[in-house]
Amino acid sequence: MYENDGQFVRSFGKGLLRSVSDLALASDDCVIVLDEDSYVHMFSEHGDHLSKFKLTFSLHKGRIAFHHSSEHVVLADAGDGYAYLHIYTKDGELVRSTRIYVEGIGESLRRMIVTAEGHVALLNTPTSFTRTWKVFIVC
Repeated sequence: MYENDGQFVRSFGKGLLRSVSDLALASDDCVIVLDEDSYVHMFSEHGDHLSKFKLTFSLHKGRIAFHHSSEHVVLADAGDGYAYLHIYTKDGELVRSTRIYVEGIGESLRRMIVTAEGHVALLNTPTSFTRTWKVFIVC
């Protein structure tokens, strides 16, 4: 963690996290971390480990976001022509999992956001065949 002026404050997760693939800001300034071993960890703004839950699926190169009004953790992954969305409560209960056909989406996601209305936007990285970055609004 760093201050706005670039001063280092602290690091967290040592011994708990294996290989972090993404993180997002949750309610109460908590940080949710997606670890590549299929766990989602919740940390306080001071870096204290609050909780974790195991995903019911494995991610290829998944991304994580938080929908503040519902307090749901949203995870996304992409495969050839499909986006996979998984919604959990912040306590780790699976709410919904879905596969959506998305024409032109590739296998590698760079970023994901969830709007206040619950729409999901995915940023897809270019492949060797296409040199353009694409943004997909999937729901």
